[in-house]
Amino acid sequence: MGILLWILIYILGMLVGFLLKTFLYRITSYTGVIHIYDGEEKTVYSLELNEYPEEIRFKKEVVFKVDAPEEKLNRD
Repeated sequence: MGILLWILIYILGMLVGFLLKTFLYRITSYTGVIHIYDGEEKTVYSLELNEYPEEIRFKKEVVFKVDAPEEKLNRD
């Protein structure tokens, strides 16, 4: 009985580790998010960074997700 419990704990630990790694990869695979807000007179673009701005200048490329109103995304 004790060995089955340890095997179950080991399998659950591997599952939790895998899920955490997958979740953290989704968060850190992007440099940040560009939020787009439509005002009455102008459109505002706002950057939300997932890392320090000083670190970005040393990268060869960065990737941002775009958070825009649905009608802006469907204009293509």
